[in-house]
Amino acid sequence: TKKIGLFAFFLVFIGPILLARWGASFNPLGGTGVAIGPLLQVLLAVLAVVTMTVGNLLALQQKEIKRMLAYSSISQAGYMLIGITVATAPAVAGATLQIFAHVILTTGAFLVVAAVAALGLGARIDDWRGLGLRRPFLGVAFSFMLLGLAGIPLTVGFVSKFVLFSSAIQAQGYFVWLAIAGVLNSAASVFYYARVIKVMFMDTPDPAAPTPRPEDPDLAFQGMGVGRAVAIGLVAVL
Repeated sequence: TKKIGLFAFFLVFIGPILLARWGASFNPLGGTGVAIGPLLQVLLAVLAVVTMTVGNLLALQQKEIKRMLAYSSISQAGYMLIGITVATAPAVAGATLQIFAHVILTTGAFLVVAAVAALGLGARIDDWRGLGLRRPFLGVAFSFMLLGLAGIPLTVGFVSKFVLFSSAIQAQGYFVWLAIAGVLNSAASVFYYARVIKVMFMDTPDPAAPTPRPEDPDLAFQGMGVGRAVAIGLVAVL
C-alpha cells in the first residue's frame, strides 16, 4: 500500500510538474497557458487516457479502502493531465483546481479512515457495513469526500472536472475525444465510490466483524479535521 501511495503521489503532484517544466514555458499570470510541442501534446493525451483508465480499473477491483483511494488517486492524476495536455489558460486553471480538490478530498477521506481505524474497525470495504448508521458523522463525511472525488455536482470535484472537460471541448480537435474519455472515466468511478456508500448505509454489519467501541476516539480530531474537509468539499464556488 505504501508503494501504491508513493506512486500515486508522484503521478498527482510531481509528474505533471516535471512534464510542464520539460516541454513548457508557463506564465500563470500572463493568461497564455502553456506552450508545448505537438508531439509532446499527443504523448500527454495518451498518458492522460491511460492513467485515468488504468487507475479506475484497478480501483474497481479493490476490496480494501486505502488501496481503492490510492488507485483512484492515479485516475485523478489523469484528469489533471488533461489540463496540461490542452495547455490553454482555462485548462491550466482547471488542472490547478483539480490538484486543490484532490488534496482536500483525499486528505478528508484518509482522516475518516484513520478515525474508523481508531474505532477498532478494519480497512476492508466489508468491514464498514452499516457504519453510516452506527456512526452517522463519519459515514456522511466519507460520503461527501467520495462524491467530490467522483465529480458529483455541488462539490469542488465537479467544478474542477467541469473546467477541465469544457476547456478540452473548447480547444476542439482530438481534445474533444480527450474530454469524452474524461467524462466516461469519471462516470465509471462512480461505481466504486457508490459501492462504499451503499455498504455504509444499506448493508447490515457482519456479525463476525469487530464491534466499534462505544466511545468516539479523539472527537477534536474528527470535528476539526474531517469537518473542515467536508465544509471545503461542499463549497463549489466562493
